[in-house]
Amino acid sequence: MKAIVFKELKANRKGLSMWMFGMLFMVAIGAAEYGTVVENSESIMSMMDAMPRIVKVIFGMDILPVYTPLGYYVCMYLWYSMVAFAHAIVLGATIISKEERDRTAEFLYTMPYSRKTIISGKIIAAVINVLCMTIFTFLCIILTLVSQMNGESIMPLILTTMIGMFFAQMLCLAIGLFFSSLFNYHRTAMSMAILFFALSFVLAIVIEFVGNIEFLNFLTPFRYFFAPYVVTNGISSVYLLLSLFFTGVFVFLTYKLFEKRDIHC
Repeated sequence: MKAIVFKELKANRKGLSMWMFGMLFMVAIGAAEYGTVVENSESIMSMMDAMPRIVKVIFGMDILPVYTPLGYYVCMYLWYSMVAFAHAIVLGATIISKEERDRTAEFLYTMPYSRKTIISGKIIAAVINVLCMTIFTFLCIILTLVSQMNGESIMPLILTTMIGMFFAQMLCLAIGLFFSSLFNYHRTAMSMAILFFALSFVLAIVIEFVGNIEFLNFLTPFRYFFAPYVVTNGISSVYLLLSLFFTGVFVFLTYKLFEKRDIHC
């Protein structure tokens, strides 16, 4: 299995680097705008007051004042999580079935390894990729954004949100793996993963905008560790357990479905 893990890490290093570059770009944009937002807090607030509430909800400006260090970070966290979650679910949808896409499945699945061993190696490599993405995001935020925030230490809160992001990424990864094992063709699995990601984001916006349908939070990873609530109340044990439960269920289904699936070479 160790050989499979290292093979997958090597095969995915280019893709991971591209996603990390996207995250760095997102964090850098936020860091570059922070000083402007703080210096022009009064005009920013008057502009926000004139915005429709749905716009403020979409951009994460509806709960905490965006001109404060914590409020600005919470606003940007939504965009960081979009990149991180997209990476996780796309990785899950591709890491198992990419051999079918590249027409190399016959070589891999005729090696002296069971399908279960191959899948396990791929999942371990995917988890390492997700962990690297989370650590990289945390370091980027610390080096570019937090370094500008004088007078208020929000490092513990950022670390807490990063932990929540990791568990949400794991759920997205498991959902991507499930789609990859459920559908016979790589393009279908990828399309369903992207559709789920888009619908999850829209549902998260609707839940926040409506305000009294929080019971639907379990349907979207964006709401499991919602940054404004995490920085106020910490990580919810309920959603932590739910994320672990659903991650385990989707991984279990991945094993069961893929062992019965026809491999298209």
